[in-house]
Amino acid sequence: MDDANHRDRRQCGLSNSCHQDPKRVISAKCPPGIVFESFRITFNFKKGIQMKLKLLIAIFGLVPAFACAQTPANMLGTWKGVSNSAVSSSGLFHPTEAGKEKSVRFRNVEYVLVIAREEGRNFVGSIGATNSRHPTDTEHKEVILGSYAKDMKNGVMVNETGSFTFKLADSKNLEVCYTQVSSNPKVASCFEMVKQ
Repeated sequence: MDDANHRDRRQCGLSNSCHQDPKRVISAKCPPGIVFESFRITFNFKKGIQMKLKLLIAIFGLVPAFACAQTPANMLGTWKGVSNSAVSSSGLFHPTEAGKEKSVRFRNVEYVLVIAREEGRNFVGSIGATNSRHPTDTEHKEVILGSYAKDMKNGVMVNETGSFTFKLADSKNLEVCYTQVSSNPKVASCFEMVKQ
């Protein structure tokens, strides 16, 4: 019996054809057990490679998410940026300009945002302005209260007169939009701030 099996394997050329070319196995009329063994080895090898590839893809896919989760938001410090403001009427940061009391004005005011304290998803600070662009009240400062969204990049802020939305683009760049709907004045403004 062993001699017959050995002869079948030799006729089939198991060392080469049965493992390397399944079609040749069938054409050579190899014994069913040898054919099954050949396909099983080939299938297990391919399955092992596929599983390893899937594992590597999963690992590399999780690395960026893990890195992001480990990087907490941090807005503490001083930020500066020049506004692009559409203003109707006048107020502390947008004083009256002769001859423009009733017109809509487009103003560029440099703001200074100072975030003094953060805790979890909340923070507090103040905002003021400089005279580096359009005239403004440099002595006036307002308290800022803020909260991060779940992603710890976007969020909202409020001061004494209006509200902000923001996006922390990276550790040095903050994108801000502000709206004020009171009659003195109405303001719509979006601008970028850079950490000092």
